[in-house]
Amino acid sequence: MIDDMDRAQTQEAFDRERALAQVQTRIAASLSPRDTRVDGCCIDCEQPIEPARLHAMRHATSRCVACAAEHERHLRGGR
Repeated sequence: MIDDMDRAQTQEAFDRERALAQVQTRIAASLSPRDTRVDGCCIDCEQPIEPARLHAMRHATSRCVACAAEHERHLRGGR
């Protein structure tokens, strides 16, 4: 018989696996080459990347200004 504790543990394991799969998908997407000239969307927020940024970066960016700044902060350990 499955009790509440078993159900909670099963749900927690499911949630953890789903979160891990989402992270793995995002990592794979960030590492795979993208032609931003075609879609021009940020890989994090999925909003359009500013045309001036695309031009300045020669279409070699996959993040908008806000998400790129947040990504840099995260890489530096939140500083």
